[in-house]
Amino acid sequence: MQQQSGFFNSANGDRRYGAEDWAAYFASFIGNGVFPNPSTGLQVMALEDMHIQVMPGRAWIGGYFLNLESPQIVVLDNADGVVARIDRVVVRLDTTERTVTLAVKKGAFAQTPTPQELERNDTIYELALADVYVGAGAVNIAQLDIIDMRLNSSLCGIVHGTIDQVDTTTIFDQYMSWFRTFSVQQRDEFMFWFDTIKDVLDENTAGNLLNLIQQSITGEEGVHGLRYYDGTLGFFNGESWDEIKTGGSGGVVVQEDAPEDTGLLWIKPSDGMGRYYDAGTWKIMRTGYAP
Repeated sequence: MQQQSGFFNSANGDRRYGAEDWAAYFASFIGNGVFPNPSTGLQVMALEDMHIQVMPGRAWIGGYFLNLESPQIVVLDNADGVVARIDRVVVRLDTTERTVTLAVKKGAFAQTPTPQELERNDTIYELALADVYVGAGAVNIAQLDIIDMRLNSSLCGIVHGTIDQVDTTTIFDQYMSWFRTFSVQQRDEFMFWFDTIKDVLDENTAGNLLNLIQQSITGEEGVHGLRYYDGTLGFFNGESWDEIKTGGSGGVVVQEDAPEDTGLLWIKPSDGMGRYYDAGTWKIMRTGYAP
């Protein structure tokens, strides 16, 4: 079995070591990844148009390092007009070229795009810093289009064991920004839904029926006498399920006068009754409750 040891002073040139020996030595106790301090180290940020920038920071791969002393601006290729792609920003070790550099792995255009796989072999090893979504027809990159991959231990990860404290401020701020955006979206969706029914809530029966219809009624059991099952919309008549023959466009309308579109479900606020069109006339839905 071959044995190696080191490092010792040379006597008449009998102890000679190369850069790969030192790299292997440091790699034995320092894992691959980006250094966590500052928390913005090698973070990918959106600028204007198709420009992004990688913030100053350091990365470590197999005993070799990258030290980015100032922000580096990267210009992404133009978007396609029809389909999207995902570009992956990486740190790449190339032992043949003897370099550690930043690079962009341009993704393939697709309806459901995915980033390129990382290259990891005997001479090249890559760490993913971020995935950048380039939407169809996009003329600029927003920060929401950038997914930070630095904390993903299988794609990048954080160097640990050589520092006292990890600064997670930037990562926390990113999650808070996402949470605030998500909260606004949920509020807007609720208000849109509320606006569609607020004018009929004074009529209790109609409002209640509309609420029920907007629930999920898919399944054999249905919800309060309504169901959509096996491709058929139906109501429970007290003994069995009858089909609601909505015909054309489908949907629900709440108004006093009968709609011209006979493919709709019609709810008349004055009496709170739901009606469907069948055999040339509007028929009242006398729904019971599903057993």
